[in-house]
Amino acid sequence: MGTAAETARLEPWVQYTRPTPGAETVLVCFPYAGGAASAYREWVPQLAVHGVEVWPVQLTGREGRFREAPTTDLSVVAEQVMALLDQHLDGRSYAVFGHSAGAYMAYLLASLGSRLSRRVPLHVFVSASRPPSRPDADFPIHHLPREPFLAKMFGYGRMPVEVLDHPDLAELVIATARADLQLVETFPWASVPELDCPVTALVGSADASVPVATQEEWSRITRGPFASVVIPGGHFPSATAQGMILEVIRRALC
Repeated sequence: MGTAAETARLEPWVQYTRPTPGAETVLVCFPYAGGAASAYREWVPQLAVHGVEVWPVQLTGREGRFREAPTTDLSVVAEQVMALLDQHLDGRSYAVFGHSAGAYMAYLLASLGSRLSRRVPLHVFVSASRPPSRPDADFPIHHLPREPFLAKMFGYGRMPVEVLDHPDLAELVIATARADLQLVETFPWASVPELDCPVTALVGSADASVPVATQEEWSRITRGPFASVVIPGGHFPSATAQGMILEVIRRALC
């Protein structure tokens, strides 16, 4: 993929990317619940210098797609992104990264590629997420009443309490986060076959919502190599911790 016109054809599902001449690998990135493709905007130039082209996935109902109804079928998301890989990968390898709820989306995309025997990923990175076999004590979170749901979102550390000063914005953020959580919490994960590619689970050492001890169970999703990496900090990484995550990715892919 070498032109702006080709990049434009990735939209609306992939945004903020840019052609990376000579890139041998595409990294598909899924955001956290309620998050957007812009979460990975800074990754685009940082990984481009290492020959990795970043594709930040933009789900419906946020940023430039805020007028679209939230997607209710996770399989649709995986199929849409897989279709883009079929059209634009051009012989390159691909890997998948997902943070929090996005980790499940990454897992499903990888499973779809493996199951179809045409797009087996080079590597899968699951970040700040409990494995399917160890759900949150409040599962399913998307069904929580408004106040407990907000407490959960604030507890993750990314949603500012000031959002409540803007009721319309607050309701949009809440609805989007609920929709994303519903996508991953209602999917039949037990029916997803094992992967054959390497999987790396990343977790914050002080992440109260994702205990470090749960991460080894991510190894159950693959017959391939598995590693668990503990990063300093909580559910959302600081700039320093994010640099460490990028280094883990770089070492695995380059």
